Amino acid sequence: MINYVGFFSVPLFRSWDCFVRCLDQIHLGSLLSHVIVALLPLIHLQPKETAAVFHFLIVENRDVVQDFLHEIYFLPNHPELKEIQIVLQEYRKETSKSTDLQTALQLSMKAIQHENVDVRIHALTSLKETLYKNQEKLIKYATDSETVEPVISQLVTVLLIGCQDVNSHARLLCGECLGELGAIDPGRLDFSTSDSQGKGLTFVTGVEDPHFAHGLFMELTRAFLAYADNVRAQDSASYAIQELLCIYGCRETTTDCSGSKLWKMFPDHIQEILEPHLNTRYKSYQKAVNWSKVKKPIYLSKLGKRFAEWSATWAGYLATKVRHDLASKVFNCCSIMMKNDFKVTIYLLPHILVYVLLGCSQEDQQEVYAEIMAVLKNDDTISRPCEDSASDLSHLSTQTIFSMLDHLTQWARYKFQKLSADKASIKPSKDLTEQQAPNEEYREYQSVVRFLDLIPQDTLAAASFRSKAYTRAVMHFESFIIEKKQNIQEHLGFLQKLYAAMHEADGVEGVSAIRKAEPSLKEQILEHESIGLLRDATACYDRAIQLEPEQIIHYHGVVKSMLGLGQFSTVITQVNGVLAKRPEWTPELNTYRVEAAWKLTQWDSLENYLAADDKSNTWSVRLGQLLLSAKKKETPTFYEMLKVVRGEQIVPLSAASFERGSYQRGYEYITRLHMLCELEHRIGPLLQQPGNESGKDSLNWHARIEMTQNSYRVKEPILALRRALLSLNKSEDYSERMGECWLQSARVARKAGHHQTAYNALLNAGESKLSELYVERAKWLWSKGEAHQGLIILQKGVDLCFPDGQVPSGSKSKLIHGQALLLVGRFMEETANFESNAVMKKYKDVTVCLPEWENGHFYLAKYYDKLMPTVTENKMEKQGDLIKYIVIHFGRSLHFGNQFIYQSMPRMLSLWLDFGAKAYECEKAGRQDRTQMRNDLAKINKAIAEHTQLLAPYQFLTAFSQLISRICHSHDEVFVVLMAIIAKVFVAYPQQAMWMMTAVSKSSYPMRVNRCKEIFNKAIHMKASLGKFIGDAARLTDKLLELCNKPVDGSTNTLSMGVHFKSLKRLIEDQTFSEILIPLQSVMIPTLPSVPGTHSNHDPFPGCWAYIAGFGDTVEILPSLQKPKKITLKGSDGKSYIMMCKPKDDLRKDCRLMEFNSLINKCLRKDAESRRRELHIRTYAVIPLNEECGIIEWVNNTSGLRNILIKLYKEKGIYMTGKELRQCMLPKITPLPEKLKVYKETLLPRHPPIFHEWFLRKFPDPTSWYSSRSAYCRSTAVMSMVGYILGLGDRHGENILFDSLTGDCVHVDFNCLFNKGETFDFPEVVPFRLTHNMVNGMGPMGTEGLFRRACEVTLRLMRDQREPLMSVLKTFLHDPLVEWSKPARGSSKTLVNETGEIVNEKAKTHVQDIDQRLQGVIKNRNRVKGLPLSIEGHVHHLIQDATDETLLCQMYLGWAPYM
Repeated sequence: MINYVGFFSVPLFRSWDCFVRCLDQIHLGSLLSHVIVALLPLIHLQPKETAAVFHFLIVENRDVVQDFLHEIYFLPNHPELKEIQIVLQEYRKETSKSTDLQTALQLSMKAIQHENVDVRIHALTSLKETLYKNQEKLIKYATDSETVEPVISQLVTVLLIGCQDVNSHARLLCGECLGELGAIDPGRLDFSTSDSQGKGLTFVTGVEDPHFAHGLFMELTRAFLAYADNVRAQDSASYAIQELLCIYGCRETTTDCSGSKLWKMFPDHIQEILEPHLNTRYKSYQKAVNWSKVKKPIYLSKLGKRFAEWSATWAGYLATKVRHDLASKVFNCCSIMMKNDFKVTIYLLPHILVYVLLGCSQEDQQEVYAEIMAVLKNDDTISRPCEDSASDLSHLSTQTIFSMLDHLTQWARYKFQKLSADKASIKPSKDLTEQQAPNEEYREYQSVVRFLDLIPQDTLAAASFRSKAYTRAVMHFESFIIEKKQNIQEHLGFLQKLYAAMHEADGVEGVSAIRKAEPSLKEQILEHESIGLLRDATACYDRAIQLEPEQIIHYHGVVKSMLGLGQFSTVITQVNGVLAKRPEWTPELNTYRVEAAWKLTQWDSLENYLAADDKSNTWSVRLGQLLLSAKKKETPTFYEMLKVVRGEQIVPLSAASFERGSYQRGYEYITRLHMLCELEHRIGPLLQQPGNESGKDSLNWHARIEMTQNSYRVKEPILALRRALLSLNKSEDYSERMGECWLQSARVARKAGHHQTAYNALLNAGESKLSELYVERAKWLWSKGEAHQGLIILQKGVDLCFPDGQVPSGSKSKLIHGQALLLVGRFMEETANFESNAVMKKYKDVTVCLPEWENGHFYLAKYYDKLMPTVTENKMEKQGDLIKYIVIHFGRSLHFGNQFIYQSMPRMLSLWLDFGAKAYECEKAGRQDRTQMRNDLAKINKAIAEHTQLLAPYQFLTAFSQLISRICHSHDEVFVVLMAIIAKVFVAYPQQAMWMMTAVSKSSYPMRVNRCKEIFNKAIHMKASLGKFIGDAARLTDKLLELCNKPVDGSTNTLSMGVHFKSLKRLIEDQTFSEILIPLQSVMIPTLPSVPGTHSNHDPFPGCWAYIAGFGDTVEILPSLQKPKKITLKGSDGKSYIMMCKPKDDLRKDCRLMEFNSLINKCLRKDAESRRRELHIRTYAVIPLNEECGIIEWVNNTSGLRNILIKLYKEKGIYMTGKELRQCMLPKITPLPEKLKVYKETLLPRHPPIFHEWFLRKFPDPTSWYSSRSAYCRSTAVMSMVGYILGLGDRHGENILFDSLTGDCVHVDFNCLFNKGETFDFPEVVPFRLTHNMVNGMGPMGTEGLFRRACEVTLRLMRDQREPLMSVLKTFLHDPLVEWSKPARGSSKTLVNETGEIVNEKAKTHVQDIDQRLQGVIKNRNRVKGLPLSIEGHVHHLIQDATDETLLCQMYLGWAPYM
């Protein structure tokens, strides 16, 4: 309508005016943004009339549209719109008080996805502004807590999708916003929420499928709205919509036919667009194409030069071959549209291909094959010498072919499952007609499969590798190995190249581990590079150049290694030397000397080198060009160039966002956008006013680098660019900032284990004379294993920078002084060359120098603790004085930060409580030193009472279960203080504390119950309103216990809430019932602040809280022995949560173990190596309700290993029945060779390894397949190591589950702990489950590579964190309320003293066992074997044991060692 403005604008405005005035007032709001966007373009042609309509809408009807005004923030500043702007500004003032940044971001995310281009561009422009203004707050969102605020993850997702925008300006703006936001570490972002609701849930089979029609209509309406300015395109969209509505009979009707069902699937705003097309009368005047004249394959022929043209032509041609009636109608009416919009083509092509294959002749199939191969085989490097500007054609067309083949594979899989289901249901019948129908379907299935087999997997792998879709390359490569029964040894080179390109160092290592042959020079180089041994790589390249001086690739390698080592001058000499001999290599090697020149800030050479080759445009050349134009102050060139470079980064990002995991895959480009943003902000002020050099940097550089991925590959380029930027305009603090940049580089390189590179950075930092330099240098020596050398350098440094022990003045240098002193202390302690008083004095100096630094107090207390046994000859009574100091300093360290909370809090509490118990025994026995102990205890109690006042309640919450476990403490004064702590926590977090105390308050021991009551009363005394809450919670627990224990007869499998548990239902639905939290893992484990300080107002539970609002009526009864019941809780947030109520099972162990696992997760998230691999344990909430019942959070979307495998075996027809299996069961005394024979000759042949197929079925697209398999390898590895350390047994196929959305391994049922499995009738002899199927799921490399490395990283971490882990484990094992080991058969009852505390006899041996395992000691049936092993050796030993057939064949048959 607006396209015809020129002709009759006045009547047009009358009609608009009339339209908005006639409208019902209720509808005005919802149409507001649409009307205003529609009229915006006219504001320049007809300002008065447009403004009049706007004025009516916004000013006169202000009250009606009040709630929709936030959508209108994109009005331009036009003189006619003054009045309207005033109204909007008032509205903004009113709301801005209430809207925080989060709401603002949510609103702009909505607007970025608006269908109108102008709205999107406006929204992105204002978002960029917002991000820049609020960067302090955003950085807090990204780094303050242990996880990133969810709003940030959503924003990143929306911006990534925006990179596919049709409008190039909008794409650029998305890139700029991603840059402003910064390259946040992908391991910290959480995309799970947006991902799982997306595609992949429903597979669209064909045109009859309503989802197909739905998707097609959505594409067409998107196109219809996008082409408001292109009449032809919009009309062809309208024609397609009109025809399709007719074909599908899609309209609103009263009857319940398929057409009206389809209509109801659309949201209102789409229905409004479709509605008018029910009555339009478009006709198609498409000229018939003479296809026989078109050259085939079309790709790269005259019609196949550009992607849009190629895809439309090919799709049009294929559509003529479709024999299926309905399909051919559908495709034909869209054929005009395809010429105008390639997104519609991309949507349709996979479906067209399926229908072509169903009914085509041999020749047609051959043609399709030729076209596909033309795309895949086209190695278009010949046509363009440089690789970075990958033409859109090859990128997009290859990606399109991939999606088509994916669709075919999925279609074939779907058909196969349908056919096998039909086969199972059809009884052999006399009637022949029934037999024919499936045959037709089977033929179709066969023709598709045959076609898929034609396309060689290795070609696909190579094409994927070329188009940088590496995960897909891995997938095709592996199926090539498996299907063609290839010997993997012949193809290791390709696999290793792949892993190197994916920067998957574990994979590279895995390949070299399975390589039997001697590695070639090339392969050695890959290995060196992937682990950062660049010196060794250079040596290999040197040798290679001697052997083949003609090969340019070796020169590339040498120079890259030199750049990596930071030897820039060498690079320039080397490249210049080579190019003097071979000028024709300039386009290839020039980029290296350009990069070296700007990193050395040699601007003249940079200019010469850039002039030497004007064609290449690699990333480093681009940066050189930008920096040079900034140096020359050529403002227009600089900004033009910046636009081009940004655009180049967005192309691969948009190709990546076709598939899942796009942020990971595109992270390199996101880092580049991050760098461009810093470049622009730094150079902007420089270009505006040349005279004034004070352009202070407006971005917080330090915080921006902190939030990126903690790897050398990501951080080094950012730091290098910063150094160049600093030298472009030298400010007064130039040398200091430059030194800091070099130091950061040194630190990053050291932590990545690149010692050579780190040394180079340290040399460069040396000029700046920073005092931190000595600390970093010492740490560098330390990490190389030269601790003594490090100590000498440190002491020299301390004497130089802070002579004669004078205390520095500035806060920063004070901190450095403190850090240096602390390191001296730690080095002295580690090297063990000094006696303890000297070390002690050093630690004390730190606390004097920096009384408010947590590290100082912590290490001092820890050293006291270490010395205590030696100083006091292990006599408890002499320890009081020392314990007082330890308690004071641990408490102080907690006051100033939470870095060591899991070590200091449990240890501090244990020392105090144990000393109290000892003092009580002394009093009772009337020993002579009791007065001394009484006085010491009084002092310790006083110290703890002071800490209770000072520390924040969430800090005590981290050790809450430990506090509760000592509730029956024998010493009254200790109990008074203990009660004060628990009550303080209870008042602060009643919801969490209540659930954690439930089991004790419902205990069968009266003493425990009474003590609980005392604590509740104290809490009510502190806050009266808690009384009702405590009462309600107790009533709820009683009802839940009833539900758990309700007896069920064998036949029933469901009960009803309304019938069987009326009182529970009534209780919850009562209006006055208190809010009670649904105890999910996410709101039970406190998150800690990650910055130093007490943060007394920190919120430890940022997740969304849901309270119990009701129950679903069905109670499902699960088939296992104790008949657990599955219930659904309705949350106050409208969602449903599933819980399992378990009777006759002491869940207190599981509960404590989940806490332990959560602690390990925190360690895994902190450590850079494990965070890069995303190592974690899947945990869930476990709430014991008393000593033998409890509730467990249900883990959704999981299936057990056993069920998965049985299903696959049944499909293959080799499943073994229980009866057959029982015949293989041998008595325990059978000799080993016989067991082994049955295992190898009977069991294994019937259970071939097939677990890898599950991943291919569940995760059809390569990115999710690869990431799910990596997640499987790594999560299995973590749990194997943790399980081994804890002595976790009973890992049969139903206790190991797999998540069908992520591939994660989830372990359940932690009853068999501390090597209890060794005492079974059939003793467990393997350390964890690693049967042949588990190995098969890991891919052709098996346990090598990802699995082994993840095991090593986890074990190393657990050894490093031995102290906090042991300090938490000890409190578990000495928990006087839990029986860890059942009493021996003779004694009737466990020892319970009169206070209701149990003496855990075995605890000490368990603690010792675990400690030994953490030190690498191997035991065999309780005898130590050999010396402690290294981490690699330990892991190797365990993997060997777990996969050893002679051990597996001795396992109990029910454990299924053959599966």
